[in-house]
Amino acid sequence: LHLSLRRQRQMCIRDRFLVGRGIESAYYKVKNLEERLSKYKIKAPFNGILVEGNISEGAYIVPNQVLGEFIDPNNFEVGVNIPVNLIEKIKLNQSVSIISNDNKSTIIGKIKRINQKVDEMTQTIKIFIEFNNKNLFEGKFVEVKIPLGIIPNSQIISRSLLINDSYVFIANEDNKISKNKK
Repeated sequence: LHLSLRRQRQMCIRDRFLVGRGIESAYYKVKNLEERLSKYKIKAPFNGILVEGNISEGAYIVPNQVLGEFIDPNNFEVGVNIPVNLIEKIKLNQSVSIISNDNKSTIIGKIKRINQKVDEMTQTIKIFIEFNNKNLFEGKFVEVKIPLGIIPNSQIISRSLLINDSYVFIANEDNKISKNKK
């Protein structure tokens, strides 16, 4: 009994010491923060690669702060500006050709989104084309070919054949050469 009372007294002195120094409250604050932290896991909606990290471990973050950039290396999206007068020829899920500039391989993509706002400076509307390819990298230049339909009684010519960007010489049925405006 004497040993038990002595032990209780030592524990009481230790508890008062811990409480007096704020150690016990700090311990429970840390435990509380650890519990809150376990509920705030950030998980990407797809498997991919972290290409840019803007914060370090333990840093404070604020709402709307960009934490980093995470990409899917097989699924790409490219934005293309289309003149307003051609937008009625563009359809959602329309197939387009995407040509890589380095190896000239052709990839088939689909138009996934058409922006509803006109860029006032350029009078263009942005469309977004989605495609899959394992051989391309994020940020690489590509050429996009969008079929806009067939124009009857027309020919495709090189842009370098145009004179002053608006005329071309043509041969008529009677072999006379005339200037034709585009």
